[in-house]
Amino acid sequence: MILPGACDGSTSNPTCNNTDDTFSATWYGTSGSAADIADVETIAAAATPSTQLGNFGTSFMAASASVSSDSAADYCDSMTYGGFSDWYLPSKTEMAYIYCKALVSGGAHNTSFPEENVNCASFGGKTSEIGGFINANYWTTSEFSTTNAWRQSFTTGTQTSSNAKSVALRVRCIRKF
Repeated sequence: MILPGACDGSTSNPTCNNTDDTFSATWYGTSGSAADIADVETIAAAATPSTQLGNFGTSFMAASASVSSDSAADYCDSMTYGGFSDWYLPSKTEMAYIYCKALVSGGAHNTSFPEENVNCASFGGKTSEIGGFINANYWTTSEFSTTNAWRQSFTTGTQTSSNAKSVALRVRCIRKF
């Protein structure tokens, strides 16, 4: 289940109206530090799928001394919405799937991306089932290095590791059911 779009940034029963996303946060929070997070998967190649699910990485990130309480992971980890409190920041592969299933502003979909699942082939192709995503970058829980983490572009479909963990990007939480 994917959190609806346009949530107000509150973690306790946020208002979400499923219009365009506006909430953003830094990967490690405003007072966090650039450090490897123990037990969070580090993925160094663009075409490599993540083997770790975001629900594991999010809990390790939220508990890390290097991550502050206003981080993207802590936002999801602290979320209570719809009576559920098991929300988390998706992994690189989970975010690729979400990109494949999302209605993106302008409806553009680059058939070469996401790199790890070109044209969303093993996800059943590109559909428009999930709304509220904007032409912007969204954080994943997957690390690239001590200073950078993976993000999913909803503009081009690319997944890139060039974003510093200190940059504020859009955040969309998910949960398993």
